[in-house]
Amino acid sequence: MSILGRNAKLYADASADETLANLTEIPDVSDVDLSMDSTVDDTTTRADAGWDTEAQASRMLSVTGTVVFTVGDAAVNLLRTSYLAGSTITVAALTGAFGVAGSEGPRFNGVVTKWMRNEPVKGAVKISFEIKSKGFLAYEVEAGS
Repeated sequence: MSILGRNAKLYADASADETLANLTEIPDVSDVDLSMDSTVDDTTTRADAGWDTEAQASRMLSVTGTVVFTVGDAAVNLLRTSYLAGSTITVAALTGAFGVAGSEGPRFNGVVTKWMRNEPVKGAVKISFEIKSKGFLAYEVEAGS
């Protein structure tokens, strides 16, 4: 079964180490990208018979997205404060709503490392942001309620 991007959800909270149940949805977000990457270390030895071998080393996780800028919006304030103060927030990027069977994605501590405001002549003012991980908490897979 295909998963539609419009059903995906981004959740956050101003505190670190929050559980999924304590996170609040960021409803005005669009074009969210989730990236999970890792670096590798060379582990080649003479015993590898001329083949290079590598092992997974450190892992990185980031979320980028765009929110419509609305004065006083809690999500905009949360993201801006994390960026300006360098404060850690809890984030979850799920393929569907919390509590819906089959929804899945990472929950992690992160900090907003990019904050860019787009002010087009036509259209709403939007904020593009990037959140980089400071600690992985869990990969959530919802069993449903």
